[in-house]
Amino acid sequence: MLDLVQVLTAIKNRWELVTVIVLAGIALIAVNVVSHALVENYKVRKQRRELVKRNLKPLLSATTELISRISELLIQEKKELIDAIRSYSPEILAQRIPTLSAATMNRHESTAYRLVNFLTLAAYFGRQTADVPSFRLLDRVEYFIQNKIAVGLRGNLYGKNFLSTELQEELAESYLACNPHLRAAELSIGTFVANLKTRKYDPVLFACALSFFDVDPARARVADGISRTSDEWRHILVLAHLAIYLIDFYQELAEDPQWEEHRLYFVRLVRQWNADVPKRRYLYEPGDLDGDNYLDTFPARRTSAQSSLGLGSLVPSLVGCRDLCTRWHKFVALNYRGSRFGKRHHPKAIRSWGVKIKLKDHPHYIKWNDDLETVYESVRSYMRVRFLEM
Repeated sequence: MLDLVQVLTAIKNRWELVTVIVLAGIALIAVNVVSHALVENYKVRKQRRELVKRNLKPLLSATTELISRISELLIQEKKELIDAIRSYSPEILAQRIPTLSAATMNRHESTAYRLVNFLTLAAYFGRQTADVPSFRLLDRVEYFIQNKIAVGLRGNLYGKNFLSTELQEELAESYLACNPHLRAAELSIGTFVANLKTRKYDPVLFACALSFFDVDPARARVADGISRTSDEWRHILVLAHLAIYLIDFYQELAEDPQWEEHRLYFVRLVRQWNADVPKRRYLYEPGDLDGDNYLDTFPARRTSAQSSLGLGSLVPSLVGCRDLCTRWHKFVALNYRGSRFGKRHHPKAIRSWGVKIKLKDHPHYIKWNDDLETVYESVRSYMRVRFLEM
């Protein structure tokens, strides 16, 4: 009887040992499967992020070139650009195209090319990322390109009809079709001119891009000069509104504060338009230009349920808690960005009243509650300082 008990005990101990070994094996397999899945998920996420960043880089470069040209027109009032615009006509363009080259393009024509190039790179970005599942970075890029910049280009915010969605697509896709063997980033002003001369790129489309900038700035800094019935003024406001979206797109995605002072002037210009109109314009959320806090004019770092980037979006909108959290998040993010480029740019601090630029000897203040001409002169004053330091 004792031998039987010992045998049964031994069998039981062996089964317990086998059970432990099996469970340990299952656990190891589960850990291996989970770790492999995590590694693969990380690799996939890394690959799609690299794909987006790779195609975003040339688009951001084209964006800053386009911002620069709008600034030349509305803030710097460069004579070379304004004279080229004033002398423009469709008849003159038709005469120039046969002998046109990258070296002989005037400032107006090269500015129109910058617009075509931006739209082309944006369309190419859409092609390359069409099959990529939505994630934060991609969602943010698409938010600006599809929901903001495209609206600014149409011009209907100010009763103008410039570049419809269909025309924007045609301007871009026609250029891509000219050289299908080249990537969009490999296209240059030289290839554009060659295609324009051989009419692979329709001169009528180029004329549409030229007409988008066909405006005399007319001293756009004088508040009492704004006329809501003037086509010129509404054209200026279209360009200013578009410039804000381009600047926010570039500065957020490139993490570069280069255009902060330009942005404040463009925001002040749009705000001036709102001064005595019943239907007020806004940038990102209704009423963001009506208050006294300049931080409200920046986009909140959220665009959809897949991209709730700000903690403020998690806080119930009770007793202003969400607005407070959103402003605080903007304040931290904007000032961190503005302080990072002390060697390349002057450090820039964003405040509720405007922009503080830290020069070598003293700070320079640009306050958005000042009158339009004062803001304009303050921006021009800082630009002169920058020019002398270059």
